[in-house]
Amino acid sequence: MWEAAPARAVATDMAASPADTLHRQEAMKTNRHGWQALTAIALLLMTCWMPGAAQAREGDSRTTLYVGTAAFNTTDATTFGTTFGVRYGLEIQDNLIWATGVSYTATSGERTVDDTTYDISANTSTLRSGLTYLFQLGPDSNLLPFAGGGVSLSSYTIDYEFPDSELGQTSGTAPGVYGLGGLEWRLGRNSTFIIEYVASVLVVEKETGGSAPLADSGFLLSLRLNVN
Repeated sequence: MWEAAPARAVATDMAASPADTLHRQEAMKTNRHGWQALTAIALLLMTCWMPGAAQAREGDSRTTLYVGTAAFNTTDATTFGTTFGVRYGLEIQDNLIWATGVSYTATSGERTVDDTTYDISANTSTLRSGLTYLFQLGPDSNLLPFAGGGVSLSSYTIDYEFPDSELGQTSGTAPGVYGLGGLEWRLGRNSTFIIEYVASVLVVEKETGGSAPLADSGFLLSLRLNVN
């Protein structure tokens, strides 16, 4: 009885139709191609993550281009959109970057009050300057966590016009502060991919007088090009 199972298996294989055999051959070919693709991807990732990227040094400068998400928040309204900008940084000492940049942010949304929906928006043009510190994970690591912050000056145009709105329609120029944190992936001496989260607060004028905070936050994706 113990020998019967292999015999039945052989008989089943011999009885398989040509279509079944072709199907199994195609499946094997597909699996082989799949493994080849996975192997190629693994080799590519291993190449990208190989140690040996040059570390930044004091006196290095870099230009960063970025795009990302944005959200403006007040106590009674929120708008969502996108931001893009450029910043220039100088390594004033090892792992400490001083950076200055400009950005433009455009957001929009809706606010419903008593079954009536109002279109709202908030746009800013911002100048920022501050410091960022890079945390070295090792002499051969391509990954660099970072954190920083600074001050900003924004020109804003806000249309939060709906009943009992805190801000209403307003525009002007406002100072602010910001903080950031993220991770750099150094692809080589002259190029770095960056993902970061930035949050800031402005103090803007209300339409009815007085002032109120306007919070801004979002994720940024950057490609930084070093200029040495």
